[in-house]
Amino acid sequence: MRSSSLPSSASSPTLSDIFCLPSPQATGELFSLNTGRSRSPSPSALQQSISNKPFTSKPIHLWTKQDVADWLESLNLAEHKEAFMDNEIDGTHLPNLQKEDLIDLGVTRVGHRMNIERALKQILDR
Repeated sequence: MRSSSLPSSASSPTLSDIFCLPSPQATGELFSLNTGRSRSPSPSALQQSISNKPFTSKPIHLWTKQDVADWLESLNLAEHKEAFMDNEIDGTHLPNLQKEDLIDLGVTRVGHRMNIERALKQILDR
């Protein structure tokens, strides 16, 4: 019989022991969903940190393919840069992209599409 790698104690190990979870006493609530913070920064928060990129000083219809790639990176969506560049998506295309187009470009995660749509709306409403 193999020996257990679990800590030896008189009582059964807890999930915190097995998975190294924080104890409820230390954090208040073990699985609090009301933290007030999202894991992903909002498009407006991300766009504040990229003011040195060329696309930030141009109207969207003048963006090059590289500007679109930089914009995607600024949205924390760099994984989609290659597909947009391969499909020659520049700033003239962005305002007309539909859900189906984004899916065809490989943006299959709903959250990613929502971030792109939200950021586009923000740019177009300026």
